[in-house]
Order: sequence, then C-alpha cells, then structure tokens
Amino acid sequence: MHGALGFEDGAYAPDGKTDWRVGMTAPLGSIDLGLDYVDSDVATGALVVRLFIGF
Repeated sequence: MHGALGFEDGAYAPDGKTDWRVGMTAPLGSIDLGLDYVDSDVATGALVVRLFIGF
C-alpha cells in the first residue's frame, strides 16, 4: 500500500491546489500490477491501473 500528498502553487495552479494518491501494487512473478486512485481539490479523481514488466 502506498500514498502521496502534495501541494502545487504555480503556473498550472495559480490559486494553489492539493492533490493526493492512494493505491497498492501486487507482484505477479516478473510483472507488477498496480491500482491507484488519484484526486485533487480542483479536479475529478481517476482510477489508474499500472502494469510494470521487469526483465
């Protein structure tokens, strides 16, 4: 399980914004499968599926 919290105040968010991410990663042999929920206080959140293949 992992998470992140951030604050941006700059060109892409002149009034400032807070964003966050929570998720988990499951190793499946040489493949890592991840699922994250990413959101902020100024936009609609999204579910992100990640697939990492190591060799």
